[in-house]
Amino acid sequence: MKVSYASEELIEEVLEDIDLFGEEDEVFAIYSYFEVVDGRKVDAEFITDYFSATEPVRESEGLPWDAEDEQEYQDQLKQWKKLYKQLEQLKYERLTLGELLKRLEEQNRIF
Repeated sequence: MKVSYASEELIEEVLEDIDLFGEEDEVFAIYSYFEVVDGRKVDAEFITDYFSATEPVRESEGLPWDAEDEQEYQDQLKQWKKLYKQLEQLKYERLTLGELLKRLEEQNRIF
């Protein structure tokens, strides 16, 4: 039996990221295991989150780089490294945003 998993919010996030970064931007898609969905026994894994596969870089686009910019960059880098470290304990797959969108649309369908 095929099952679906409500993914509308994640699909919206992916669409926003595609607008910003393009379909070829790579991400780590995070899977979660579920025994039950909507009261039905499913025993399945679904993509429930993702984050950029690219480590943050300093980008000033010709503008001056100040202490606030550096702090924001350091915060983003720290968060990315924390998420990247957590991959050791998670099931994940490296995908492009376009591939992720297709997978989420498929898992969102009701069979």
